[in-house]
Amino acid sequence: MSAKVLQKQYKKHYNQVYERGAAMAMLLDLEIIRLTNGTKSLAEVVWELVCRYGVEHSFDEDNFIDEFVALVHPDLGQFFQKYVAGTEPLPYQTILQNVGIEYTAKIKEPAPCHYLKDNDVKTSLAQVGNLKVITKVGKKDFVGFQVGDVVNTNLYQELYLDSLGRYLPEGTVVQLPVIRAGQETILSFKIQYKTKTVQHRLTRLPQPSAEQSIYFRRWLKGKDSA
Repeated sequence: MSAKVLQKQYKKHYNQVYERGAAMAMLLDLEIIRLTNGTKSLAEVVWELVCRYGVEHSFDEDNFIDEFVALVHPDLGQFFQKYVAGTEPLPYQTILQNVGIEYTAKIKEPAPCHYLKDNDVKTSLAQVGNLKVITKVGKKDFVGFQVGDVVNTNLYQELYLDSLGRYLPEGTVVQLPVIRAGQETILSFKIQYKTKTVQHRLTRLPQPSAEQSIYFRRWLKGKDSA
């Protein structure tokens, strides 16, 4: 893809570098941790290669994957054969299970109402980031918004999930920060539920094995925590 990115058939798929590529790197990191019993991560393998090549030399693209695998474990070659060179779907469920994460591709379930998407308000985009401006507030607004409030759209997980990635109970009071008249204001409201179709659901197992716990800590916090 990198060599032929300007050709039509490859150019239209280039977003995969930022989307599928990021997910693939996460799974590759987890596989490296598992195959090395937590002694290496993706970042450390990349650093080994940086030290080997430096800024003066380039790697041989034809042999690079073999060289990468040799720094980890022979079984890592299957990952590249199936999901990089091959076209098999990424094994989210299998690999995430190794760190005590339960993955569900799609599920219909009761879930907390989003404070913007599922609320009786209308919004417009702010000038920067993930911010939106409240432009209209309906009678069924359950948060307490006012027209002109500036709200971060990406606080759903922070507000509604516990440390294991499970939904907080309906009726739980949560606090949403907003910018009102140039000042930060905290709006307190109760979680309401509705049935939703949820995609790519990640939940930590309540009782992970010792191995899963070690790999999880290694994944998120680095070698010293293992």
